[in-house]
Amino acid sequence: MTLTDILADYRASLNDSASLFTSPDYGDLKRHLWRAAQALGTKRHNTSHATLTLTVGVMYYTDVPADLVSVAGVEWPTAEQFAPWKGAEHDFPAPPRLTVTRLGGARNLYVRPWPTRAMVDAVNGTLTYTYVQAFALGATDEETTLPEADKWLLILRAQVEAMRELSMRSHMKPVQLRGMQSSNMQPSALYELLLKEFEAAP
Repeated sequence: MTLTDILADYRASLNDSASLFTSPDYGDLKRHLWRAAQALGTKRHNTSHATLTLTVGVMYYTDVPADLVSVAGVEWPTAEQFAPWKGAEHDFPAPPRLTVTRLGGARNLYVRPWPTRAMVDAVNGTLTYTYVQAFALGATDEETTLPEADKWLLILRAQVEAMRELSMRSHMKPVQLRGMQSSNMQPSALYELLLKEFEAAP
């Protein structure tokens, strides 16, 4: 299963409304699928690990994995595990919080409170963290990490994105999506209906 395969099925699912998205090389539709891959990664608790090199006093870091949706947690030693603070837990630094933010249009990892020398030393300069990972939609079967069983759930979530964008454009003409039993509905109504269906899906 490749991005090309999924894109073809997604285009077909939109029926005539696919023609309302006109960016070159189906850029709009690919954006919908990418956002859907992020949402599905969260729904399926698809996680991975990464590391961040901490610098004393630096709160923002540009080293953000491309497939990162959100940070799930950080790995942090206990006082007993790290010799300099052994037996003195009250002196051992608490783990930082790691979140994703935007600066100048680019995503950054935000560490708070800012790293102190004690915090950097506690992890020998390298913080390991777990993050929610978007499913990859690649050019080959090997590059695609989305389970085959979740393809139509991904397309459903992409439809949510399409209806959201049409609603933001104040598109009022009713839309009919392939496979839906309901009568034609405005994008704003379809957005709410499809989102509820996605959230309720097992």
